[in-house]
Amino acid sequence: MLAWLTSACLRRPLATTAGILLLTALAAWQAAGVRTEFGYRPLVGATHPSIVTLESFIERYAGGFPVRVVWRCGDGVPCEAALDAASVAMAGDLDRRLSARPAVRSVRSPAEESILEPAPDGFRVRRLGEDVADAADRASLVARARRDPFWEGQLVSADGRTGAILVQPVDTESRTSVAVVEAIRAALAPWEAQGWRFHLVGHAVEFVVAGRELAESTAALTPITALAVGVLLFLLTRSWQVVVAAMAAMGTALVWTFGFLGALGWPQDSILQVLAPLILVTGICDAVHLVGQRSPPSGSGRAERSRALVRAASRVAGPCAVTTWTTGAAFLSFATSDLATFVRFGVVSAFGVGMCLVLTFAWLPVLLWWLPAERVSPSGASAAGSWDAALAAVAAVADRRRVGVLAVAGLVMLVCGVGWATRLRVDTDGYEMYGDQSQVIRWIRFVERHLSRADHLELDIAFPPGVHLADPAVLATLDRTGRALERIEGLGPARSIVDAVARLREVLPSRDGPARREGASLEANAELIELLGFEDPDFLESWVGFDRRHARVSVEAEFQSFAVRDGTLGHVDRELARALPADWKVATTGPFAMGRDWVRDVQATQLRSFATAFALVLLLLWGYLRSLRWAVLGLLPTLLPVVAILGAMGWFGLSLDVGRSMIAAVVLGIGIDDTIHLLARFRRERQGGRLPCDAIARAVRGVGRPVVTTSLALGIGFLALTASSWQTVSSFGLFVSLGIVGALVGDLVVLPALVIVAERRS
Repeated sequence: MLAWLTSACLRRPLATTAGILLLTALAAWQAAGVRTEFGYRPLVGATHPSIVTLESFIERYAGGFPVRVVWRCGDGVPCEAALDAASVAMAGDLDRRLSARPAVRSVRSPAEESILEPAPDGFRVRRLGEDVADAADRASLVARARRDPFWEGQLVSADGRTGAILVQPVDTESRTSVAVVEAIRAALAPWEAQGWRFHLVGHAVEFVVAGRELAESTAALTPITALAVGVLLFLLTRSWQVVVAAMAAMGTALVWTFGFLGALGWPQDSILQVLAPLILVTGICDAVHLVGQRSPPSGSGRAERSRALVRAASRVAGPCAVTTWTTGAAFLSFATSDLATFVRFGVVSAFGVGMCLVLTFAWLPVLLWWLPAERVSPSGASAAGSWDAALAAVAAVADRRRVGVLAVAGLVMLVCGVGWATRLRVDTDGYEMYGDQSQVIRWIRFVERHLSRADHLELDIAFPPGVHLADPAVLATLDRTGRALERIEGLGPARSIVDAVARLREVLPSRDGPARREGASLEANAELIELLGFEDPDFLESWVGFDRRHARVSVEAEFQSFAVRDGTLGHVDRELARALPADWKVATTGPFAMGRDWVRDVQATQLRSFATAFALVLLLLWGYLRSLRWAVLGLLPTLLPVVAILGAMGWFGLSLDVGRSMIAAVVLGIGIDDTIHLLARFRRERQGGRLPCDAIARAVRGVGRPVVTTSLALGIGFLALTASSWQTVSSFGLFVSLGIVGALVGDLVVLPALVIVAERRS
């Protein structure tokens, strides 16, 4: 079928060129509509349980997770303390600018946040941004603010030098996060020009700023990857025509792939940022095998070149089709994930490698037909002889040392298999994932050093019918729960409606003593809660549900790795089971909990995708080779580097993060390609009557050069990802590159030894 496609396209090169250019223009138009999204929603999907819980929480407590804008006075900044006049004036200006933005629900700043003060008739609300009577009045207000639980650690640090503004988005949609971050950056610009230095933390900042860092890094890596692959192809083929034609065909496939993404209406998230270099380096393999089988390559007319290309297509069409199916199947295995981003990655990347195959046999031959004829130099002929000699030597080693080769391979599989099974763990550390150079990481470290913990755990507690929020016993239970959570390692101060009630009671006359943080009766507490709602309705809405049947508890948390976070949340669950009545329901959400849920599903994806990829590749090999025994033998050389890499990671204490979790399926799907080409050539030689040793040696010499070329091109292409600003993408590129080179060694050394032993025994 593919050879027929090549023949048909070469018979009508003008029509083929026009048709492909038209399809490329349509794909480019669709690709232009691909939007980039940030946040947990595009990663896990709108129907994921964690998103459903989050949406319910946001709807009930009015708004998304806040962004904190933090600054520290002194050290060249135009303020001496976070609550002095200069700092408050700056905060007031930012408050006014940001409050007017439609994506912002509310702003809490030192200028406009309420300070409760006793008054003869009860209490009054003061604000530092208003006119203050004198220095003593300001000092009194500042002292009260620094004792307030909703100020300390949120709007001002314990030492009084660090201040913060809390910007509450209307929701957690990607477009809202982008709008809020852009609004904040625009509002800060005039003050930064005056010497102020700001640090931003929060869900929106983490995804938008880090996501843009990744997008910019990947955009810069794609041309670097293309250049590296092109240079390598030229060094190995000595033909600029091959380089131009192959890269043009792969570039067209890349446009079609992003056009497919746009046609489906899917966004490009952080996982899909690696799509461009992935398709580029993966798709080049079939092109190398096609051009490597041409004969004669030069000195002939276009008619002879057409016949040579059709003959080459006939020789490699079957193996190239199967290698594309196995690679596509490995990528498609990610579609079994519960996470939307991996589903999109699996479907779109499988489509991309399929388009690379189609264009290799349709567009690439036409491009080679259009380009000027190649000239073979004496150095090229000499290089071909050197290749044959080197590959013959490799085949001889695999034959003479086959027992030793298989023994070493078996020992590596055993030792590394134990490391994979017993020592390898799935973990994601934000510090490692983004890298030390990330602006996000520098901001987080600053905030945790000078103000408070940068993450938050949110609890939505639902009361059963008949239980009233204002009941002293209910408030006491909420208070005990918060205090219990504060004692868990990695967590910090917990805030709830109880702190708001206690804050109000502190400034009101009390007849039942100062020891209780809540009133002595349901009626007294109900009156206090109503006073809170009258004083600041938005503030009350953020802590209790409209029907007073739900209460929120917000707990500060350290920015932790998945393993530590999972242990912390396990401790939280146990404390909640002890502290809350059995008929109370509680849902955990917030960035801290969602980070745990995300990585837990990534772990399930890694296990499921590798098992699926293994099964699909085995079935495809079985169907192509018509032998389960040969299919298993063919898989072993590719499994060797997978087991070696993951086992070594286990023994050396490395973990599988989001990027590394894709290594096994990707290496399996790509690495098996060379095995298929070698076994296909081996079968042809055996059908010609050659003995096993001679047949496998001729197979290595016959397809060894394109096999080495494609593996080195893939290795160099993935190695270029190590320049990414995201550590997780960088490590993914490094380990996949090592896996592909390992698969090449397995195919050239281990596979011939396996074939010879298997054939002699049979």
